[in-house]
Amino acid sequence: MDYYKDKIAIVTGGGSGIGRALCMELGGSGAKVVVADINAEGAEHTAKAVTAAGGWARAIRLDVTKAEDVQKLINDTAAEHGRLDFMFNNAGIAYVGETRDIDLDQWHRILDVNLNGEIYGSIAAYKQMIKQGFGHIVNTASVAGLFPAPTETAYVTTKHGVVGLSISLRLEGAGLGVKVSVVCPGFIRTELFDTAQVINIDRQQALAIIPKSMIANVSKVAKVILSGVERNKAIIVFPFLYKLLWWIYRLSPSLFESFSYKIVSDFRKLRKDN
Repeated sequence: MDYYKDKIAIVTGGGSGIGRALCMELGGSGAKVVVADINAEGAEHTAKAVTAAGGWARAIRLDVTKAEDVQKLINDTAAEHGRLDFMFNNAGIAYVGETRDIDLDQWHRILDVNLNGEIYGSIAAYKQMIKQGFGHIVNTASVAGLFPAPTETAYVTTKHGVVGLSISLRLEGAGLGVKVSVVCPGFIRTELFDTAQVINIDRQQALAIIPKSMIANVSKVAKVILSGVERNKAIIVFPFLYKLLWWIYRLSPSLFESFSYKIVSDFRKLRKDN
């Protein structure tokens, strides 16, 4: 991907999962990658892997819920390299469980990381990119930002917010030289499966509800995302099955609801308080 050669990119949540895959692919394509993650060890591991593969990377610990730290990272990166070409806002967390079981502290936490974290990264990068006259902001949402996902209501709320932020900012930025894309993957086998907090249901039983055919491997994810970014796609949805589900939801919300009610029914049979 010559498009990324010598470009400057920041990737939040770069210490694992989709973020790590993006860092590896960007580094392999000749980009200079700033690997940012609240897990400093994970960020360092990714940066070393990029370097070992012949790329350029630097690791930094970053808590995306701290706007001043996000702003500082963007300022420092632009000052060091003279510009910021790409801002990948990718850090995120997840809760799986019925809304009645999720307390306000958990709501505040997921909103802070998944939505505010991407707002902070987007706005700080946007101002820098307006100043320089170019740049591309890439926000990671989810297909859960495009249609309902019962038993993930808090997560869905944040991802709908990220989609709204991205597609609206894209229209504002177009005349100022700033591109914006939003990434909406379906279920991808990443560390998020192990770190997501599962509430009032056994983790393995919860995961077993998801058909294996609906869970994609992370290995091809970065290529799909970067190809979509290069083509300046507004919404990057993958794998194909989820494009189909999105199409069904837009065509017939009632048909999609029937499928969703079954998920709720299956989930409730496994509740620990049954």
